[in-house]
Amino acid sequence: DGYFDMVIIGERVFRFVFRDHLWDFGGYREIGNVPLQKISRVVLQADDIRTGWFESGPAEDRSALPDTWVWVRRNSRSWYLDPEKLTVFLETFNLSDRESLVLPETGR
Repeated sequence: DGYFDMVIIGERVFRFVFRDHLWDFGGYREIGNVPLQKISRVVLQADDIRTGWFESGPAEDRSALPDTWVWVRRNSRSWYLDPEKLTVFLETFNLSDRESLVLPETGR
């Protein structure tokens, strides 16, 4: 445990995979388009910006979101999240394995 099982950053989709063997790669793999059931539009409230996240499925229209926000899924729950608020998010939801609960590197 201690991971987001899926992350969407911009148009890039990542899935977390466990390492099965010593020579395997464990971590986030870019998997391209995934047929997720998407809501049509994100409605962002002022409180959501202050908090740094809100619960939501992935959206077709993300124009209301700041460019830096990412979509994350853990088990059956999903959020849009400001990466700069990741630590507070993890503490709020009492996610115990904070050291390994990270976002994929995208080079941006």
